Amino acid sequence: MAQGRERTISIRSLSKRLKDIQAVDHLSLDVFRGDVYGFLGPNGSGKSTTIRMMLSLVRPDKGSIEIFGLPLQHHCKQVLGRIGALIEKPDFYEYLSAYKNLELLSFYAGKAAASGRIEEVLELVGLRERAMSKVKTFSRGMKQRLGIAQALLNDPDLLVLDEPGIGLDPAGVKDMRELIRYLNTALKKTIFLSSHQLNEIEQVSTRMIIIDKGRAIVEGAVDELLQQHHFHTRFQLNDPQRAIRLIKESNFEIISAEIDGPALKVFCKRELVPTINKYLNDNGVMIEAIEQYQRLEDYFLTIT
Repeated sequence: MAQGRERTISIRSLSKRLKDIQAVDHLSLDVFRGDVYGFLGPNGSGKSTTIRMMLSLVRPDKGSIEIFGLPLQHHCKQVLGRIGALIEKPDFYEYLSAYKNLELLSFYAGKAAASGRIEEVLELVGLRERAMSKVKTFSRGMKQRLGIAQALLNDPDLLVLDEPGIGLDPAGVKDMRELIRYLNTALKKTIFLSSHQLNEIEQVSTRMIIIDKGRAIVEGAVDELLQQHHFHTRFQLNDPQRAIRLIKESNFEIISAEIDGPALKVFCKRELVPTINKYLNDNGVMIEAIEQYQRLEDYFLTIT
């Protein structure tokens, strides 16, 4: 599906050792123009170290990073000028207004933003009406949105967002999800999104990679990856107790099985479902309906 598309990020055999830990181990990945690229992995998997190498905050031991078709090592200033980044929790001067913070931060970055641009990015993230409010009066979600406003000041082609929804309540997570979608679809920003919130990655990402112990486990289109692996299947049936007893007595390769009200919920590969259906019917269990669904969380836990 990505064939022929322009690569925004191309990482090859990237490695970094931190003291006695191999944080990133021959990692390769591709982000294409227009992607919302989900970057997933357990704690300690090497996500933060990878992002810091992408932003020239940490020097790789081995491997290469190309962004916008340019080797980062030799075109650092040119490349970073086209990137906006929000790394973990954004820090601001709490006693200053949102507007003044953006004004100062753009000045410190050596690219003083015009007043019109500051107002524009505050409008984009839904903070225009609070432009002159002190940041100390902001909620966690508002501070995260202000962090994205800061990342947007230079009108970047690529946004790197590291845990933008961390610590947010459900309403804040929803707002962040809608903002990411808008930045991608309406403003055509390519977004590299690192997050532990698997449900959010599933809803907004077009492609993703899962890494563990610094290595890539799987990479590809989100919908295609979910279709290829294990599913939860809910069998609506007349005798759940008999059904689960039969399943436990079978030799089927099933990850888990449990009673779910008047149904049996099984976590297994898609191709096994017709076999289970026939097995239960042949053993006197009447199947009334079958419902299949897959969640990124299930997939993530299965392969890590």
